Amino acid sequence: MLNIITEILVLIMFVSGVGSFLTLRTAYEIRSKTQKKWVSIFLTAIIAAFIITLLTAVPDFIHGFIDGISGK
Repeated sequence: MLNIITEILVLIMFVSGVGSFLTLRTAYEIRSKTQKKWVSIFLTAIIAAFIITLLTAVPDFIHGFIDGISGK
């Protein structure tokens, strides 16, 4: 289930990233509503994917580290 959510977030990041770059008129200014919408979706998806990665990968990393230290 978590893999499906992560894949959906990756798809959202890809689509919103393409949308934000297609509607971006100048490199440093975000003026139109469409640009603001795509950039906000893009940033929200990146933050959500980062949080999900932290919640799933870090406990596995810690568990593997503890197993390695204890010699299991």
